[in-house]
Parts: sequence; C-alpha cells; structure tokens
Amino acid sequence: MIRKPAPSNQHPASNPRVRHAVLAIAAALVAGFVLLRPSSGPAPAGVERGSSTAEASRTLNAEAEAEHARENFEGELEIARRMQALDESLGWLRIPELRALAALGRHDELARRMESAMSLPVTLSTPEPFSPGDALVQVARELHARGDTVLARSYYTRAEAWYDELPDADLRDPSTGRALARIQSAEGRWFEALSTYQGLLYGDSASSEYWGGLAIAAFRLGDTTTPVSVMKRLRADRTPNRLGAPALWAARIAAALGRKEDAVALLREAIRDGYTGLYLLHHEPEFESLRDYEPFRALLKPKG
Repeated sequence: MIRKPAPSNQHPASNPRVRHAVLAIAAALVAGFVLLRPSSGPAPAGVERGSSTAEASRTLNAEAEAEHARENFEGELEIARRMQALDESLGWLRIPELRALAALGRHDELARRMESAMSLPVTLSTPEPFSPGDALVQVARELHARGDTVLARSYYTRAEAWYDELPDADLRDPSTGRALARIQSAEGRWFEALSTYQGLLYGDSASSEYWGGLAIAAFRLGDTTTPVSVMKRLRADRTPNRLGAPALWAARIAAALGRKEDAVALLREAIRDGYTGLYLLHHEPEFESLRDYEPFRALLKPKG
C-alpha cells in the first residue's frame, strides 16, 4: 500500500541519514539493473476496435491533439464536444474538453465539467485509459503549463485524495503507485517520489517510466550519478514494441541535467520508435528548460 507522507516537521527527507540511505538504495537498484521483458498477456476486452464509433473517436481525438499542439484551443474544444456526442458515458472522450478549458482559462466551466466527469467509471480498454484521478492530474498539468500554479495544486490535491480513497486492493496496484509518483514529482515532493519509484521497480524492473522517474527524483535530491547511469541504460534499451518509452525517459533525464542537444536527439529517437505524444510535452516540467530552445520548438511544431 502507498503510504501517505508524514507531517512536514518529521518528514524523513529532513533526516540526512535517511535521505542518504534512500539515495543509496536508488544507486544499488541501478547497479543491479535487470531488464525484464514485459509479459505479453491477452489484450483486455473492451470497445470493439473496428466499430464505427471507436474509429470516429480515434480520428477526432487525433484532430483535437493537433489543434492543441497548434494552441488553437477553441478549435480543440469544438472537436472535443463532437467527441463527447459519440458517447457521453465514456470518460476518455471528456479529456480533450477538460484540457482545452484549462488551456483557455475558463475555470468555472472547467470545474463544472470536471465535477461531471468525476462520476464516470474507470476504463482500461478504451483507446485511451480513463480514471477520474488521472483526469484531475491531466487538468493540473495543463493549468501548471499555463501558469495557473495555485489552481493546478488544488487539482493535484484532489487527484491524490481520489487515489487515497481507493479500496486497499486498488491502492496496492502498481497503476496507483505510478499515479501517486507522478503527482509527487509534479509537486516537487522528490523524496516521496523517489521512495515510490523504488517500490514500483521492485515489482517491474522493465518500466522506462519507473527508472526515469527514479533518476529525476534522485537528481533533484542532489544525486548526479544515478541519473547519468539510468540515462545510459535507457539509451541502450532495444526491447521491441516500447513505442519510444526508453528514449523518451532518457530525454527527460537529459533535459533535467541541462543537456539540451541530447534531449532533442533522444526525443527524435522516441518519435522514430513510435512515440506520438509530442502535443503534450509543453507541460512536462522536465522540458521547461527547453521551451525557448529553437530545435525543441521546431520539433513540437505541428507538421502540415
């Protein structure tokens, strides 16, 4: 189970011995890195991939993503509402609308639409997985990218509360740990994030995100050795069907380290390997240092 943080006056990160011990564990994990190939179990049941509704929703979602990348948020919002008309009960169809409202600064409308989405069921087999907790996180990230940091923090707080209220079995699920690690990282709670990623790695040492998240948290806590080691290992990861994840997380580490050229080169590699989420990189905290870097801006610029 994921533990809630201790009160600030007795947080373990304030104890140098504990801090050193946790960083040492991170270094030991890297030194003993074992890459396990993810299991290839059966695909989950769910929406019929060939159905006309599914095809239409994927097409509209791609169009919404393109408008977001162009920062045409009114256009994105119009497309998002056409998506919702396909099926009001599917939460993943709400995400483009929430994202566009956050980007447009329409906070009252955003709050109403978010409240409506909170009652929708978790889905894992739709074209994009959905949970109310993850929707809150996505909104928070968009708000932070637009400079609404105070409101973003309130959405992160709500997201963490949503995950904390899950049944014990769900709290022990790695997907919950991953979500909490993302929130902890977004809020700069690096000691907690490091500890969470360490726990996740003991269960899945093949995850690029877990290694990348651990490396960035270690770097923010003053460890410059672990991130370099992890970045090298991710760059050497040639496991098939990872859709660019190793290169993407290596790029995040490179950006955190201030290696701009390496970061862009790795992003290009991630794209060649199948990564399709460039439209969201503007709100990645790790890439904030690249926002005025012309090769990065050119990479994010929509083609066509």
